[in-house]
Amino acid sequence: MLTDGQRQQIERQIAYHQRTKPYNITIPISDERVLRGYRMYPNVLRPMSSISLGNYLYDHPKALQGRRILDMGCGSGILGIIAALRGAAKVVLCDVNPQAVENSIDNVHRFGVESICQVIRSDLFENVRGSFNEIIFAHPYFPGKPWPGVPVTTGMLDAGALIDRFLTDAKEYVTGPILMPFLELAGSRNNPLIRGPRHGYAVKTVTNITIRRGLQKGRFMVYELRCRGRSNSR
Repeated sequence: MLTDGQRQQIERQIAYHQRTKPYNITIPISDERVLRGYRMYPNVLRPMSSISLGNYLYDHPKALQGRRILDMGCGSGILGIIAALRGAAKVVLCDVNPQAVENSIDNVHRFGVESICQVIRSDLFENVRGSFNEIIFAHPYFPGKPWPGVPVTTGMLDAGALIDRFLTDAKEYVTGPILMPFLELAGSRNNPLIRGPRHGYAVKTVTNITIRRGLQKGRFMVYELRCRGRSNSR
């Protein structure tokens, strides 16, 4: 299912995650601000191209201020934490990986947003309650099944069932937009621009850039999905 280029990319990403102990990184979230001492746990997907989605969130605070935000598949918590720092009223961060949940809890406390953020373990919407003004989901880009014995690949690979299940269920939980990033290198199978309309969403591209540094390079997009027939007001 993976092309040779995609498989090589996955192998590079796996090699990038060969850590056995927690470690700190610095994440640039704008031209003026970085998050220093950001904690990463082993077997948790480190932010790569999704940092560009974080940059978009930071640069558009009016879309977050006073809103209830769901950070689906939160990993280490970066997107939910940025939403909280930029004025969200409530942020729920969820992930199926228990180590990601612990990692997010750690970072939520490190950056002082514990009064705004709730972190839960959930297989997509399994343990999510209530509705949200916006959902953020940095879903697995690449087509294929996660590799046995390599936990971080659950955040890299999806044969198509995960994104379809998410798009089917999300309508019951969101009143506004869903933001989803995508890397062109990953092909078409998990591209929200293609999958979204099949599930009744109107899809708009809000960011289209070329990433030239870091592990995930190439054309990167952020899509805004809305259920057809709903208001476009935020």
